[in-house]
Amino acid sequence: MTINGTERSTLDTIIKNGDIISHTLHRHEPPVTEKPIGIVHEDDSLIVINKPSGMPVHPAGRYNFNSVVEVMRAERNGFNPLRKSQVVEKL
Repeated sequence: MTINGTERSTLDTIIKNGDIISHTLHRHEPPVTEKPIGIVHEDDSLIVINKPSGMPVHPAGRYNFNSVVEVMRAERNGFNPLRKSQVVEKL
C-alpha cells in the first residue's frame, strides 16, 4: 500500500484528509489448454477455426488474454475480429 506515493505498511500510519491511498493487486489469469487454434478454412472474408474446448472466444470475466480473439491477435499481427466479421459458434 502506498500513501501519497510512499510505501507504507505499518499499522501506526495516520491517514490525513487529502491523502491518496493506492493498492496494486496482481491477478493470475486461469490457464487454458495449450492446444493450438486450428485454422480449417481462411479466405479474405472468412476464417473457420477449430477452437479448443474450454477456451473462451473473447475476453470476459476472469479472461483477458487467454481467449481465441486475443491469442489470434497476438499470433497474427493486426488481426481484428471485428473488421467485417461475425462470430458464429457450433456450426
